[in-house]
Amino acid sequence: MKKRVIKLTETDIKNIVRRVISEQNAPVKNPVKGYDDLKNAVGGPGTNEDNLLNVFSNIITSKADFDKLNAEIQKNPYKGQELFTGRGYSSILDVLNGELELGDYQTANTLKNNLAKIGVNISFEGVKDPSRPERGMVSVKPNSFKIGNGVTKGGSTTSSVIDTVGSVIPGVTKSSFVGVEAALKQFPNSRVYFIIDPKTGAQRYFQYTKDGSKQTSKGNWSIQNGKMSYQKDGSTPAREIGGVRVAPTEDFVKSGRAFVESTMSGEIVRKIQQALISQGFLKITKPTNYFGSKTDAAVRAFQKAKGLKDDGKVGKSTYDALFASPATTEKERQFPEEILNIQPKGLANVTQGIQTPPPITRQGNIQTANY
Repeated sequence: MKKRVIKLTETDIKNIVRRVISEQNAPVKNPVKGYDDLKNAVGGPGTNEDNLLNVFSNIITSKADFDKLNAEIQKNPYKGQELFTGRGYSSILDVLNGELELGDYQTANTLKNNLAKIGVNISFEGVKDPSRPERGMVSVKPNSFKIGNGVTKGGSTTSSVIDTVGSVIPGVTKSSFVGVEAALKQFPNSRVYFIIDPKTGAQRYFQYTKDGSKQTSKGNWSIQNGKMSYQKDGSTPAREIGGVRVAPTEDFVKSGRAFVESTMSGEIVRKIQQALISQGFLKITKPTNYFGSKTDAAVRAFQKAKGLKDDGKVGKSTYDALFASPATTEKERQFPEEILNIQPKGLANVTQGIQTPPPITRQGNIQTANY
């Protein structure tokens, strides 16, 4: 039997090498439905809303799909988002709270309706634009997404407080507190009841000693950055309107008497966002008037680029740098060396052919010259 000889050209070998390298560097696809698609939708400093909706409309088509995806994100968080938002995403709730902030009300509402069709009930709070309240609900209150809202499932009721608290604190059990359904967490030295007030919607916690005989603390709870956050009664919250802090006036910022930071909203925020968009630091299509995680990341990136303290706050220094008129640098004012060193090679040849005029002499009223 004759051996078959295959002749490879140099081009063939290069193509084979490229293919091997490409296959070795190709990312490993996650087998869980929707994991990679959702990661791509929220990757980078901007949100691809169409792709985000596609995940929860055409890819996640059942409650089981949703639960599997949520479990996979908890197991393998989207850590890459820390570069842009300052935090990673370790649950679907994290993704929604991190990506659908002020300015994404319609997207959030569409997503809510799509998930309701497969038996997943999510809720969020709408916010009015403080500068134009007549527009009605135009945005989503930061960190207001909840999963579950008393949805009947197989004859039993799933409590929103149990679903929501259970998404960040393992081991909670169904309980009640003063007649209100509660999520109970038994810690080593205490027990805590989490409730959502049915009248006001307030998220409240009540901490007791381990045996439940004495109350030791109470206040509000919220989920931030995938972790439970507590605000004890008596502490002073930031001034807010509809969950959004009002930004200071531009004059106060320019004079150094105030600064603009995360969770603020107002006209100056819109102006800051427009400047960041124009200079390529903020990857959104248009200003939202809300200083969210994307704006915070863009401000920090701008501050780093300009050698400023990257604290995410727009005070006088950052404001001045952001709105400074383009100035000609010293380097730009200097002529290139090759221009300065041009030698007038032809000039010597020209001057060599020029004769000095002879002296002019005066004889009475007549001037003569020997040309």
